[in-house]
Amino acid sequence: MKFSLLCLLIFLSSFSCTSTPEVDAKVDKGGKGDTPNNDPNFSIEETCGDRQAEILKGNRDLFLRDNLRWSCADVAGVNTNNQDDRGQEYCEYFAALRIPPSEEGGRFGETLTLGRNLEEGEGTTDLALELSEDQIYYLEDHDSDVLGSCVFTSWHNDADLAIPACENTCPKVQGIDVDADHFQMKLFFNGNGAAHALVRDCIDVSLSDDYKKGKASDKSDPYHSDYFRACVLTDQADGFTWRKSDTSVCAVAMRLSECGCVSDGTETADVLLPLATKENAFRGFPLGGWADPTSLPSGCHYVELGDESRSIVECDLSGNDILSNAKDLKGLCKSRYGDNVVVHVPIPADALKCNPGENQYASTCTEEPWIITQ
Repeated sequence: MKFSLLCLLIFLSSFSCTSTPEVDAKVDKGGKGDTPNNDPNFSIEETCGDRQAEILKGNRDLFLRDNLRWSCADVAGVNTNNQDDRGQEYCEYFAALRIPPSEEGGRFGETLTLGRNLEEGEGTTDLALELSEDQIYYLEDHDSDVLGSCVFTSWHNDADLAIPACENTCPKVQGIDVDADHFQMKLFFNGNGAAHALVRDCIDVSLSDDYKKGKASDKSDPYHSDYFRACVLTDQADGFTWRKSDTSVCAVAMRLSECGCVSDGTETADVLLPLATKENAFRGFPLGGWADPTSLPSGCHYVELGDESRSIVECDLSGNDILSNAKDLKGLCKSRYGDNVVVHVPIPADALKCNPGENQYASTCTEEPWIITQ
């Protein structure tokens, strides 16, 4: 079984359907190598070339001194073909709204969660919103009103923590109490234990004889690139090479290994991605924006949980948004907000001391080698 990233560096329905619906919606087609069901004829090198182009040649910096970060939006190719595979970046997302009334002054109905992951292997809630003619009229008349929400959650699937705010009155999103059933991530690889295992395995592979090092001095060798080399290593470490998160986490772990970065005798995997416990109350990677770890895109706000986790974000959907995107509101959540709701993984930079020794990559080791630029 392949495991994936999670707790890197923290020192690292409801009206639903349990089967995946047939969806006639606009979806990312993407490259053949990006989907969970990789084309066997599409090589790891091609997949990693795609990831490298997206991560290093984009207009965002993912690797910072004190943070590793990536957006909640999935890479192109993670889509609804056969099943809805979206929500793979340690950040799952869905749309929530109350059933619109059929007439002016009428009552809103039950709350729907559209595209929300159910338990592993059970698919998602319905993707499409079915609207009556009268409900369409209502949405047209209230096109600028906020009538729904996009929900982004980084609450790890194995962080079984209570919501402190619920000791008084539970926070609600579109009338739903914020609870584990609706707001904790469900995909097996969106967990703390899986993330910790990925960091450990990436470090182990980087120290093995099977690790393909390439030529550090030859810029024409694709393995000269720290990111490309780490992406291929991710596959060897049983991570997923189509994920921004796995490949970026493995890149940091690999560079720490290559450059002999340690923290006072603590195992590097425990420094970067400590296992969560109830004592340290780790809920998930904090969500924020690109400009600042605590900023969010316009129209978004944190759901106040009574802790400091910043792990659930709610963003506005208007009447017109709902009407125009009824077949796939989850897709609208991704396209409007997903690129700018950002997962932040704290890096304990001050605790890390690097001594690369005489290995092949010693000459490439800067003071902070986990800041990947090539």
